[in-house]
Amino acid sequence: MTPFRYGVCAAIAAALAALIGCGDPSSGGSGGSTVPPPYTGPTVQVTGRVTYTHVPSQPLPTGLNYGAQVDMPIRGAVIEIRDSSSRLVSYGNTDGNGNYTLRAAQNQANTLRVKAALGSALSPNTYVVDADIANPNPPPSDPLRGKALFVLDSPLAVVATDLTNQNFNAASGISSTGVYSASRPSGPFAILDVIYRAHVLVRSADPGASFPVLLANWDTDLDGTDDSSSFYRPSESALYIRGFETVDIDEFDSHIVAHEWGHYFEDKFSRSDTLGGGHGANDFLDDTIAFGEGFATALAGMIMGDPATHAGDPLYVENTATGGFSYNMELDNDNVGTGPGGRPFEGYWCEHSVSEIIYDIYDNAADAGDTVDLGFTPIYQAMRGNEVSTVYFTSIFTFLHGLEQVLGGPNAGINALAAGENIGLRDDHELTPGGRYLNILANGTTYAGTIQDTYTDGDPSDFNKLFARVMIRAGLVASGRHRITVTPDPITAPIELRLPNVDQRWLPLPGQPLVYDVVPTGNDLIFSVGLEAGSTGRTIPFTVTVEAIATPIMPEGPG
Repeated sequence: MTPFRYGVCAAIAAALAALIGCGDPSSGGSGGSTVPPPYTGPTVQVTGRVTYTHVPSQPLPTGLNYGAQVDMPIRGAVIEIRDSSSRLVSYGNTDGNGNYTLRAAQNQANTLRVKAALGSALSPNTYVVDADIANPNPPPSDPLRGKALFVLDSPLAVVATDLTNQNFNAASGISSTGVYSASRPSGPFAILDVIYRAHVLVRSADPGASFPVLLANWDTDLDGTDDSSSFYRPSESALYIRGFETVDIDEFDSHIVAHEWGHYFEDKFSRSDTLGGGHGANDFLDDTIAFGEGFATALAGMIMGDPATHAGDPLYVENTATGGFSYNMELDNDNVGTGPGGRPFEGYWCEHSVSEIIYDIYDNAADAGDTVDLGFTPIYQAMRGNEVSTVYFTSIFTFLHGLEQVLGGPNAGINALAAGENIGLRDDHELTPGGRYLNILANGTTYAGTIQDTYTDGDPSDFNKLFARVMIRAGLVASGRHRITVTPDPITAPIELRLPNVDQRWLPLPGQPLVYDVVPTGNDLIFSVGLEAGSTGRTIPFTVTVEAIATPIMPEGPG
């Protein structure tokens, strides 16, 4: 096997031992560097296979199994060959087995480059980049936004005839006893392969699906910036995947990567009204965050399975440097019992309840209480349909309602799955929109509501917990501009107003009621009144009035 050269490409990474160029095949680089013209001389054919080394989990979630490392194909990756003058000779993508066929310059020292990128070789849609290396002033045309792309460089023999079996591997850089080296080439390609699998799943339902550009930042530097966990940042269309060997490495935790990609899916293919913030397995969560986290976990199980047979991987594993944890979506034994006030853990507020329902809708396993085997297509259609267009806040209710629309009516098996998670048909766990809302009329009548503190522990993360906001449906009796007036008790209590499908919040001016003017569409005005994000949990009574007005829109409070 010819030795490879591994590194990142970025103009500002000159200090790295493996400095290489970046950008797309047509440009040969980024940052405005001089681009050599393509090679036009005689060529030979080059065939081979590229792989990366994957480190699996232990049989139980006690960390990674360093002694059982296995080579896996690098699938769908952008691949190219450049001659000794860095001129582009040929380019393409590896196939589903990591195989490639390219052309190399005859009688020259060529370099085979595998990029941690998916999509068109000329315009990829996914890049795995270094979270800690960036050009602070990237050119506007740079799809990497100044970030450094991970690649694998391998020199090819100087030949006059075709080359076969040019096989190269991105090693893990980790010994069988768990000793980490400075270079860990396989990490970016492990992340890339999970995203490749996600693309396969989506295209099983929508062969023509187009994926907006995504940067997957692999963060191996424990520098105090974005170190807390892996996450998706919508404002950047970017994943941040942890890679700290002394704390937590997520590049081999495939379900973690797939879960975060699930938030990208919600953001780009569907819609999410999640409040964000901290969450845990048995937390009583706001409907929106319970659904967003539960859906992403269920989607991870689908991504790591086989969409053709509806087989999934329900075992969600998080490995850390000191152990880890697991959660099996097929076992209903992790969220039983009751919490504060005797409320059962299972319900629309529980992210595990949500993930178990959605995963069972998808998978082909005939486990207890699960007679449903729909695969991904109807789930995809519901997420692309009603979940986008609903006038309500996104939740398990809007999803199940959208799924009924896709299926042409109620499904007894799905209703049974929901009932098994304490989500009923005719109570405040309503499957149809509206059951979770304070119903009022927009006629100037004053109504009372209460923001509740589920945990009574004064935690500043309680803003996203169950009943920390009241969702309100105001039936319209007139058209045109309407004014919402919310008066908390005391008047200085920290409250905020939110609207569905609007990534913004409104706060009252100091010492005044919260006043917001809006021109609604449809028959109802949907909004929520909740605890201001970042405020410690507390119970806040309030009154709310909605009425039609003819005066100009009031100034909005700071948001």
